[in-house]
Amino acid sequence: MGLFWDLPKIVSWWENLVLVVLVLGSLGAYRRLLVQAKGATTQEGRPCRPCGVRVEGRDHHCVWLGLCVSSANHRTFLLLLLLLLLSSLHLSLLLTSAACPGEVLGPVLLPKACWPYSPTKCLLLVGGLYSGVVAVCISLLLVAQLLQWRRRSRGGLVVAKEEKD
Repeated sequence: MGLFWDLPKIVSWWENLVLVVLVLGSLGAYRRLLVQAKGATTQEGRPCRPCGVRVEGRDHHCVWLGLCVSSANHRTFLLLLLLLLLSSLHLSLLLTSAACPGEVLGPVLLPKACWPYSPTKCLLLVGGLYSGVVAVCISLLLVAQLLQWRRRSRGGLVVAKEEKD
């Protein structure tokens, strides 16, 4: 009991500060994404079935965020993914190192060798491992979005060169 309240006693103040700054940055990017998504609705453009609106330059509808990602807010979407990735990686390292002090990658690679016997440290380790899995999923999503963005930007350059000639 009291795991959440004891966390500042387990980790240092600057580690908590980094996590708070990353989370606040993620929330700020999400709010900015919402504003940009509302501004991208037009009468022309591709329809979005989940939203029920037409969005200019629509890329996809993100079911996790509940909004359309378009050319108007794609960079903010990538920023949000990057901030979420950094915060989940930081949280994963923070919790696993608090559960198994002195070991950096041991809890992630060999959790059985580092399995703590107190319930509090077990919760810290499992939370850290879960946060690591979330970080891996977010990194895959970020890489896929970056590759798609790169392909589209190269396609736009090819069209612009053809129009110039």
